[in-house]
Amino acid sequence: MARIKNGSGSDDPTADRVEEYSNLSLQQVDEAHRIDGITGPPLHVENELDTFGREQEPLWKAEGILQSRPALITHSGLKVQVETAEYLSRRHRRLVKRAQRRLERTLAALSPFVRRKKGQKAWFMVRTGLLLLGDVAGQAGAQIYYGEIPELALIQALAAGVAVVTAGLVGGEIKDLRMAGKRKTERANLTKQQEPFAHLFDGTDDGTHIVKALVYTGATVGVLISTGILALRSTIDGPLSGLVYGALAAGIAAASFISSYIVTDEIADAIDTAEKDYERTIKRQTNLAASAPLKTALEKIAEDESIRREYEVRGQAALLTYEGLKHRVLRRNPGVAGHSPAHAPEPVVGRRARADGSGV
Repeated sequence: MARIKNGSGSDDPTADRVEEYSNLSLQQVDEAHRIDGITGPPLHVENELDTFGREQEPLWKAEGILQSRPALITHSGLKVQVETAEYLSRRHRRLVKRAQRRLERTLAALSPFVRRKKGQKAWFMVRTGLLLLGDVAGQAGAQIYYGEIPELALIQALAAGVAVVTAGLVGGEIKDLRMAGKRKTERANLTKQQEPFAHLFDGTDDGTHIVKALVYTGATVGVLISTGILALRSTIDGPLSGLVYGALAAGIAAASFISSYIVTDEIADAIDTAEKDYERTIKRQTNLAASAPLKTALEKIAEDESIRREYEVRGQAALLTYEGLKHRVLRRNPGVAGHSPAHAPEPVVGRRARADGSGV
């Protein structure tokens, strides 16, 4: 019969033992010299095999320590880094919970007042980029045609275009003032969830005069740039062309104003800020948890424990092997040991045991 290999690569004696015990024939014992197993001393071979058996567990345990030593050394070398990573990760969990609670409170209190639809902010960026490109194209072309160096013309046109688009962004400030007035609620009427955001519901803004100044400044920027383009194009292509391009520049500023007015939503911005803060804390927590030293240390700890456990189990198995070998030796020598362990003699019926252990 072919020998079987177990998972560790060593021989599995099961097949041989099945064949051996299948052909076993017990000999008839006419005379056995085995001393009573209850009171008599064990044979020398029994003592020898018992000692070999007891030796197996510490031997295999030592072998396990030897095999797991590289993993233990690696883990020990990462101890300081692991402790630091665990400390930072543990501390950072508080920030994650805090950001999560803040997001939940913000959503519960402000989500009914959101006016900006999902995706509008992305479209705002697209619109702003297109307006800027259109304004740059009109100005750069005129300057280059007028004789300006192309690189300088492009830079000047880009600066003027950014100025026009930026001037239009003042529309967002006006939208904030209008929405604050619509949300105005007496503090006594605020819900418990809205109380931390009372500043968004008081309807007052001490910076109204600043907003007015920004509006006037933005209008001035639009007028100045439109006038400059009008004069430049009038010089090159005539008054009508100058009027067309000047009107286009003014229209771009007005479109930027409308675009910023549409996209502005102070409530949505507050919710977005809370969401982004929560996402950042989650990302940092994930990075801390995925620390390379921490990951390596955990793997080495698992490897160390697994190897030690494996060799402890092997030691226990080796102990049982010697126990079985002892019985095999006794079984193969029935002339000395008999066919089974001796049993204590049963007491004679009708006798009582004395206190000293003898019968009456």
